[in-house]
Amino acid sequence: MTLAENDTEEAPMDVAATAATKAAKPMQSEFSPELLRVYYARLFPYREMFQWMSHGNDPDSSSPLVEKDYFLRREICFTLKDDVYVRYNCFRDAAEFQAGLQKRQPYKIDVGAVFSLPPRDHKTVRPGAFQPVERELIFDIDLTDYDDVRRCCQGAKICNRCWRLMVTSVNVLDEALREDFGFKHIFWVYSGRRGVHCWVNDKEARALPNDARASLVDFLSVHCGNENTTEKTNLRFPLHPSLKRAYGQMVHDFPRDILCEEGQGYFEDLEGCEKILKTMPSKEMANELMRRWSSATDVSTAEEKWAELCNCISMRESGGRAQRRKSAADYQALEEWKTKLVFEYMYPRLDANVSKTQNHLLKSPWSIHPKTGRVCVPFLATEVTKLDPFAVPTVRTLCDEIDAYGAEHAEEEEQQETPDVDKTSMASYLALWKRHFLDGLYSDIRKERRDQMDERLEF
Repeated sequence: MTLAENDTEEAPMDVAATAATKAAKPMQSEFSPELLRVYYARLFPYREMFQWMSHGNDPDSSSPLVEKDYFLRREICFTLKDDVYVRYNCFRDAAEFQAGLQKRQPYKIDVGAVFSLPPRDHKTVRPGAFQPVERELIFDIDLTDYDDVRRCCQGAKICNRCWRLMVTSVNVLDEALREDFGFKHIFWVYSGRRGVHCWVNDKEARALPNDARASLVDFLSVHCGNENTTEKTNLRFPLHPSLKRAYGQMVHDFPRDILCEEGQGYFEDLEGCEKILKTMPSKEMANELMRRWSSATDVSTAEEKWAELCNCISMRESGGRAQRRKSAADYQALEEWKTKLVFEYMYPRLDANVSKTQNHLLKSPWSIHPKTGRVCVPFLATEVTKLDPFAVPTVRTLCDEIDAYGAEHAEEEEQQETPDVDKTSMASYLALWKRHFLDGLYSDIRKERRDQMDERLEF
């Protein structure tokens, strides 16, 4: 990857969608520089992005409570063609941000921290003067980290069967952030290919120092092993209430998402059964179950196998006091094994390094993934089951939709007044982001400012 700071040529801004789609159609690519120019010229939500990244700090505001250089101190990183990596970009306002994107035409946009000084000046000050002072709490979950679980896909490839792991991760992590930490202003973003990103925007979250971020991530992380280790989790019993709640969420879907054919199908063949049973603390019980399931007469379904396993490890044998005491200890170990199994296969696997420091970049919402051409669209955790990663619009489909709208409404004068984004399937994602995130964020910002002004007047 090449490093650069200010060495790229200006790209044309005023490009017609029709010309771009025609230029890209011979290869039928979902991504091309021509399509990207249309996206930045006609579809990218500059105003909403500025509203989000400035957190109410408009440089043109007359309010004494506004940090007028707040957005200017925000780092925005561009990845250009041929992996030219341009860090420490910064802009005064939405207009400068728009001009910068349309000039550079980045293949990828990453959002960084708010620093003590404008990032472009980082080389002009003494060492230690340029420091991150604020940053959203961020999380990155990628399906490649589940390759030891996935039987359907590996690497960058995904399908609807393994995408269920992302659905569970979103549900579990979102509830933990809200219930255990009290965070409110959270939004989720599809990464454009094989994962999801979470942005926590509460003022308290943005102010967290690195050591607090690291502690929070450690609290939320239970996966500690790899394919060469026997112990894959760091669980301790009895479970913390947060983990107990997460277990209740995951165990319900474990048979469908891990054991059955519509998921990873571990209990659909003997190889998968053996992989799970060989980790049981009771080898005698594991061998007995394997003997039954490998019988030529066995016709049990994956759900029935799971029910049989759960019934076996919850049984209590009769006998004398010593026997009952030994039995209780054995079955306690089996119950804990079952819990660890569910956590190992389904609990969110966080990229801890992304979350632990303020000065870590993360791909911006509304960026385009250059490998797939898909838009990194926001979504609600409560509606994650409705998110189909294969139906998320690409930059090509958006340009085609603009053209189709123009052809359908060619004789209507009012089509000239319709914003281009409203002619596309991106409109619903943008409306969702505004209604369910930005509106609530700014409502709280205005309330906080009113309270601060009241305090000043009282003083």
